[in-house]
Amino acid sequence: MGNNVSVVCTNVTKNFGELGVLEDINLTVQPGEFAVFLGPSGCGKSTFLSLVAGFDFPSSGNIQVMDMDQAKPGKHVGFVFQEYALFPWKTVLGNVESGLLNLEKAERLDRAMFYLEKVGLEDFANEYPLRLSGGMKQRVGIARALAYDPDILLMDEPFGALDAQTRKYMQQELHRILEGFQKSVLFVTHSVLEAVYLADTVYVMSKRPARIVYREEIDLGEERHYTGDRFLQYREEILHYLNAQTGISE
Repeated sequence: MGNNVSVVCTNVTKNFGELGVLEDINLTVQPGEFAVFLGPSGCGKSTFLSLVAGFDFPSSGNIQVMDMDQAKPGKHVGFVFQEYALFPWKTVLGNVESGLLNLEKAERLDRAMFYLEKVGLEDFANEYPLRLSGGMKQRVGIARALAYDPDILLMDEPFGALDAQTRKYMQQELHRILEGFQKSVLFVTHSVLEAVYLADTVYVMSKRPARIVYREEIDLGEERHYTGDRFLQYREEILHYLNAQTGISE
C-alpha cells in the first residue's frame, strides 16, 4: 500500500465476547482526507477509532495504517479525546512537550512552542490547565497530538463537552489549524452540522453491531457556511439516514 493511502479497513468486525460491536466495516481514507463518523450513541464509533489507533485489534478483518498492518500506538497516529486528558501538574508547554521526550531539550521546546503558536496559545505556555477554558484545553490537546507530526489524527468527539458557541468557534479553528499540514483526520461526532462543516467525507453507522449504512462526499469548497443552501442540503440528506438508525433529529 505504501503511503498512497492512509487507512484501509477490510471486512473489519469487532466482538467483545458474545457482544457484536462492529460488523464488516470497509472503507478507505486518503492522505489529507477529513472523514467524519456519525451514528447512534454506543454503536461502536469510539471502538473503531481505538482499532485504527492500535489500542485494540479486530476480531476479524484487516486494518492497514500507512504501510503497516494496523498501527502501533503512537507510531503514525495522534489522538485527541473528548476528555481533555491533560496532565494537571504540567504547564501548557509541559503538556505539549510530553509526547516529545525522544527529542533533545532545545528541539522539544522549539517544536512545542511552534504548535502552541499554531493553536493561538503561545501566551499561555506557562499556565496550568486549571486556569484554561474548555476550548483552550482542547487546543492544547490538539497541539500535543500534532507536535510529534503524526500522519493521521484521530478525534473522538473532541468538542462534545463545549457549549454551542465555543463548539462552533473550535470547528472553525480546527480548519485553520490544520491548513497546510496535509493530515488525514478520522473524527467522531454526534452533530450533523459539525460533520458537514468539517468533513470531506461523512460516514453514517448503524446501531450495534455497527455497519456503514451511508457515505456522503462533501463538496463545499470555500463555501462552508452553516446556513448555505448546499450546506443545508447535505445536512438533510445525512440526517435522513441517521434518523433511520436513531429516530432522533437534531
